[in-house]
Amino acid sequence: MATIAHSVGKWGKNHHADVMLVQTLLNLHIGGDVRLHKWLKPFSFNGRINGSSDADPTVTAIIIIQREILGITKPDGRVDPGGRTLKYLEGTSGAWGAGRPTPTASAPVIDPAQQIVNDFAAKTDAGAFKWLDRSTIASGLRARLNNPYLINQGQSGLCPSAAVVFQIARTKPEAYAQAVTDLFDTGKAKIGKWSLAPCQDLKDHRVPASIAEADWIIMASIRDSENWFIDYESETDRGGAWGNEVAAWMKKAGFTDIKEDWNYFFSKDVGNLVMARHWCAANYQVALLIDADMIDGKLKTLISKPNHWVVLDSKSFVILSKQDPVSFPVYTWGKRITIPRNGTLNLGDFLDMYYGYIACKY
Repeated sequence: MATIAHSVGKWGKNHHADVMLVQTLLNLHIGGDVRLHKWLKPFSFNGRINGSSDADPTVTAIIIIQREILGITKPDGRVDPGGRTLKYLEGTSGAWGAGRPTPTASAPVIDPAQQIVNDFAAKTDAGAFKWLDRSTIASGLRARLNNPYLINQGQSGLCPSAAVVFQIARTKPEAYAQAVTDLFDTGKAKIGKWSLAPCQDLKDHRVPASIAEADWIIMASIRDSENWFIDYESETDRGGAWGNEVAAWMKKAGFTDIKEDWNYFFSKDVGNLVMARHWCAANYQVALLIDADMIDGKLKTLISKPNHWVVLDSKSFVILSKQDPVSFPVYTWGKRITIPRNGTLNLGDFLDMYYGYIACKY
């Protein structure tokens, strides 16, 4: 039986594929176990979850099952790999009860985003990008839908595009899959109100060795489509973006309630970092503008510079005095890493290399 790789539910990691499986199992139990009918009804689902709210249908169902079926006095609303709640959902704990069949799906539930990829992979015609391969794109897309942290700009300098694509992939997986496959098939795509139409030179350009085809096609297309004068055609072209561009991209992609507090000339204070944490805890997507040297704990002896966008990946982390160390996870370069990943970094030094945030609701 397929199982989850990461926690799902209240303050869980909530990877899309894991959430889809848990939601499927929950609905099977809700429909098949009469003990649950008093509290729950089957609910529609799409692999998304508000992991900070007990009112989310998935979290609510987990809490009720833990409390009423498993007898847990203080339910945490989370399904952990190998945990008691998962064993119940998978029918291996005995809690399903004598005479009740272990829930199994009559037909596999196919994630809508993965179905888009399946349909795309079944085609045989050449795409709009001269050097890209359909099967390679499909394979890369499937992996990234299961784990958006794999999205990686490599050495292309496309970190703003990477941050935006990562946030779209983990909150709007169907839109992400459709955009990538449409770009390959037709040379253009639309995400919300955001139209992507890269130039022919980009479509004829070979993929840089440091970046996967599934990442290059959408990241480079974003940067090229947003350039009004100079085309983005190769890894050596400027792939960065100003904060106002990143905010505009998110808005066009369908994100709402954009919150911006960033600066390219002066680093930000602890109040700004507290607000970034606040918006993340409120289930906003939060991108941070930093000097990339802070990732490895490198201190600046002269002047720092805002040269890298990362995505905040913690709803709760401790902020104390400027002499105390900071440590919290972010998404960047195809991984979930902790800042700093090497050595230590105190809050004062962090703030010297921190230039603000952009937060948005999905």
